[in-house]
Amino acid sequence: MQGGCIRQAVGKILQGRTPAGLTEEEVMHITQAGRDKLILEDSLIRLDASPRMIVGDIHGHLDTLLYIFDTFGYPPDKRYLFLGDYVDRGPDGLECMCLLVSYKVLFPDTVHLLRGNHESTITHYYGFYDECARKLNKQAHLHFLCLFDTLPYAALISNSVLCMHGGLSPDLRAIADLERLPRPAPIPDQGLVTDLMWSDPEPGLTGWAIGRGGAYTYGENVVERFCRTNSLQLIVRAHQIVDAGYEFFANKKLITVYSTPNHCERENKASVLCVEPSEEAEGVTLSLRVYNNTHVLRNKTTI
Repeated sequence: MQGGCIRQAVGKILQGRTPAGLTEEEVMHITQAGRDKLILEDSLIRLDASPRMIVGDIHGHLDTLLYIFDTFGYPPDKRYLFLGDYVDRGPDGLECMCLLVSYKVLFPDTVHLLRGNHESTITHYYGFYDECARKLNKQAHLHFLCLFDTLPYAALISNSVLCMHGGLSPDLRAIADLERLPRPAPIPDQGLVTDLMWSDPEPGLTGWAIGRGGAYTYGENVVERFCRTNSLQLIVRAHQIVDAGYEFFANKKLITVYSTPNHCERENKASVLCVEPSEEAEGVTLSLRVYNNTHVLRNKTTI
């Protein structure tokens, strides 16, 4: 029953029309099944070097999400790691969230979802609450808030690529610190989880400074030291619109990946990051796919 209901909802969403006409029953099935599946994962997901796409902010743009799947492949044929911020600011957060959670339930080893700062109560102020009330009812928003609290915080690929939504924290000294973060839980006002959701790299900064959302900004020396101490090849994060769709920091030890083009009245490009096994004994091969809202601009740029 539940699997059939979820597949039916996926079929509606994939038609690309919004609103997709999802029922309250379908949304309840999807969010409950999603919570049950997500809470089984650790707060730090450990992934192997199997080929997969890393996707940054979607922010409620179903057309962008379907473009990514149409261009790079659908689950389960293609593996994906999403870095959060699935809702708010765009018109189709409900459809985006339901599609991704449905794929997580149907293909749990193929699709992995991390938490972003917008998977929280700030959805009351940036559009998703109103969208839920308009398309279904206010109760639907509560179902999603419970789901958000089960999302993992970070992923480690092949022990060498660390992924999260926002970035580093003064409270994060070792990878093992991420494994001890409790869930389900809301995003607190400050601390390690807050920084993972909200922190930003800051060019020209040495060390730490106070940033947005009660979190920190961090300098190149912080990134280079953390990567060296923890034997990391790269840190991958999202959270900030960047004009080229991606932006390097700290001698290419960190990359920001933003996956929604022309967002918030900006004329930004967008990108996804492709991870593949390295021919060497350790590490992975990384390449970028850059696109706008009509076509791929650069099919492959190896990092």
